[in-house]
Amino acid sequence: MRRFVFAVIEPASINADAKKRFQMNLSECKTKEEIDNLCYMAVLHGMYYTPHKRA
Repeated sequence: MRRFVFAVIEPASINADAKKRFQMNLSECKTKEEIDNLCYMAVLHGMYYTPHKRA
């Protein structure tokens, strides 16, 4: 399951700190439930993300 999630996020064009942090957290997951929860929380937080306006 971990390899599948890595394969899904690999093509993301923006290589921001959040992607690196997600990959690090993903590699620390020990069970499928932890991976599922990590993905769920990422999607949930992404739904409510509002970018900051740049000056």
